[in-house]
Amino acid sequence: MAIGLSQRVREALAAERSADLLLDRIHSRLPKVLAAAATASAYDQAALLSLLEHAGSVDRPGRDEPVDLAARNLLNQVSVLRKEKIRNSLHRLVAGDPGPVDVRVTSGTSGLPTQLARPRDAVVERAAIDRRLYSSIGLPSFFELTVLTPWRGSSGRRHTLYDWRIGYRVLSLDDIGRLPRDGLVVTSPRICRTLIQDGLVNRNRLASAWEVSEPTRGLLEGRAGAQAEAPYELYVAAELTAPVAFRPAGCSFLHINVDAVLVEVISSTSGQPQKSGVVGHLVVTDLLNTATPFVRYELGDLGAVIYGRCDCGRITPRLKLLGRAGPFESQAARLLQDERLRKRGIVIECGDASALLMTDDWPVNRDEVAGRVVQPIPTELRGLLPLGTAISIRDRFPPEVWAHRGVAEVTASQGDAPYLLGNRR
Repeated sequence: MAIGLSQRVREALAAERSADLLLDRIHSRLPKVLAAAATASAYDQAALLSLLEHAGSVDRPGRDEPVDLAARNLLNQVSVLRKEKIRNSLHRLVAGDPGPVDVRVTSGTSGLPTQLARPRDAVVERAAIDRRLYSSIGLPSFFELTVLTPWRGSSGRRHTLYDWRIGYRVLSLDDIGRLPRDGLVVTSPRICRTLIQDGLVNRNRLASAWEVSEPTRGLLEGRAGAQAEAPYELYVAAELTAPVAFRPAGCSFLHINVDAVLVEVISSTSGQPQKSGVVGHLVVTDLLNTATPFVRYELGDLGAVIYGRCDCGRITPRLKLLGRAGPFESQAARLLQDERLRKRGIVIECGDASALLMTDDWPVNRDEVAGRVVQPIPTELRGLLPLGTAISIRDRFPPEVWAHRGVAEVTASQGDAPYLLGNRR
């Protein structure tokens, strides 16, 4: 008999505080994901099939050991999937027999559309994970969820397949004056700050979506009297089925949805697992997606995972995010060499494949930025940063700053000068 959403939500809520329930959820899902990955051309199929022989009899961790320790030890035998190797070949991740799927069109911070196949049965599981977050926030069963994008253009009401009780809509910056006073608004940290300063949204109804974290986040947490831009934070990746982690009100940590996403921290030099609290590259395994399985996928972000029961009562691993792995390179460095662009506006996004430049004067000759996307700076955001400053929302830490160090040591060494594009501001 199929398990309904209400029961799945109860199980998800209970699992945050029960090691046995959490282990059962991890161990029931991991073999399915490994089996699916063994049929995708991006992976070493023989190695995964060999692991599957042992996946069903993984030893349960001891009383004082992390709940996901055995699963991570098993996964450590699989090669890390580098983002740059599959950036333009996501079809290599599709399982040989994915079954009924939904193709979701999503986008990261660059705003470029990406199509991902996800199994239909993962929809209810994602809804239960989401409900766990909404319950911790204190939202009612029926509410409006608004995503405010950092782009201009058309927007409107959209229907989500996750939970029919949630009214879901996407607004652009053109609609910033029409934001609802109730429900939940999810947007970027910097836009959260603007909305609070201008009194456009009740702070208790705001969540920051950390598609990539900022080094300044960790610095703010260490300052006396500092407050987050929003009381709730989400760490998400466009490729993954469920959010990686969330920070509930009253807790200083992001808590990993470890029954949906396994997170490993590995050394940049040896590739070996890092100890609790030591900074390294974040590697994730999506436990819900058997159609396009992401197994040991390197996100390109830096952080540290801390194990043990949190003061808030949750036993799920805690995550401290630092930002993108540096040093910064490719198009951003070349764009910043152009004095015309440095004086003109703000580079707010740049990756290996695309760059986005927001400018103070519009229009701009597109040839000047080699065909990159160019947009005017929205009026609502002009006061956020001084014009003429070159800054990327993909802030990066050079390796000499974070390698082999604990998260407290890294944040303390930065003082009040975060790294922006590899240089101190």
